[in-house]
Amino acid sequence: MDQDRTRASVAAYFEKLSRDRQILADALPEDVRERRSARGLLDVADLVRELPADDPRLDRIGTVSLVPDAGADAALSVGAAADELAYGFRYEDPLESPDALLDRFTAAVEAGASEFYGGTRTTVEVAADLDSADPTRALLAVRYVTEHLDAWEGAAVARAREADWSWERIAAVLGRKRQSVWSKHREGDHAPAIARAPRAVAAFAKAAITRVPTGRPHGGHAAATDADQLAVQADDLAREDDAAAAPSGLPEGAGA
Repeated sequence: MDQDRTRASVAAYFEKLSRDRQILADALPEDVRERRSARGLLDVADLVRELPADDPRLDRIGTVSLVPDAGADAALSVGAAADELAYGFRYEDPLESPDALLDRFTAAVEAGASEFYGGTRTTVEVAADLDSADPTRALLAVRYVTEHLDAWEGAAVARAREADWSWERIAAVLGRKRQSVWSKHREGDHAPAIARAPRAVAAFAKAAITRVPTGRPHGGHAAATDADQLAVQADDLAREDDAAAAPSGLPEGAGA
């Protein structure tokens, strides 16, 4: 990460917060906290400009809060928690030092990194980042997928149901028991699950029912596509399961 670019972006971030505070200070001249905070945020910006090039906080903030190759004037994006922390500088505690604030700010930026990451990376980039040589990118990709795995699964199941897949077929593709899949995803309209999924996850889910694993040709279906082969296998597994289970354990209508 370019240290000069990071330094300029972080300093500009605190200057903008200071201007926002100053607007309130002008509107509320009797409230000394607003003016104190506005001045304090300028002090933080000055500190950032004077940091040595090897200060680790610059690298830690820039790595997770600046889009790679976005240009020298790219705005810093740090997440709601870090924004709130920075905006409140010296509002209640007039003695907090700029250096202490920068320490807490850096930690908050890293804690909220997944929010920024998910808003700036495409599906292809998320997938590539999982194998990235950059530890930050690889870890953020793992964290992002882990945090949104339920949304990913819910969106994929919702799309499969909208495509008239049976619960047995969905469970077979997921490699899970149909009862557990039905219990987790049976409720109501599936459209909200798709809407809630972050854009990268939703895109993964949209492709999930067309990028199924390649299966070996099933007897009597040698010319079928991979998706068809897997579907036939899933239906066969479901029939075998029905024959073996007496009773099935599913409530009436749950297998449809």
